[in-house]
Amino acid sequence: MPKAKPDRVEVIRIELQESERQILKDYVTGQNVGEVSQLFEGIDKLLTFENLYIGATIFEILSGKEILPGTPNDLNDLLGMLKDGASIVFNEAQENNIDVIGIATNPRTYSSAFVQGLKEVFNLG
Repeated sequence: MPKAKPDRVEVIRIELQESERQILKDYVTGQNVGEVSQLFEGIDKLLTFENLYIGATIFEILSGKEILPGTPNDLNDLLGMLKDGASIVFNEAQENNIDVIGIATNPRTYSSAFVQGLKEVFNLG
């Protein structure tokens, strides 16, 4: 059954004095400031160092361009440097008849072997 049309219309009017208008204006302004602060919090979370680091890494992988050193995209270069340095140490040890694997796996000597290896790799004497 359709709804009947109203036969009269009542109007309610609310009048505010100056102080009430100011209170309402302050409330609306406070709500707007709250929304803006939430927006800035979201932007702040988006621009954290971790998120920028992840973004830089993804950009480097996709574009092949270096924009931030030390990202996982540089891991191959770092591992290559480590491999080159280790091969130099192993080759020199082999030429001098030194059992590097034996020294490195013996619990009594591996820590000193590690330190000695670092000195060799980085030419620290």
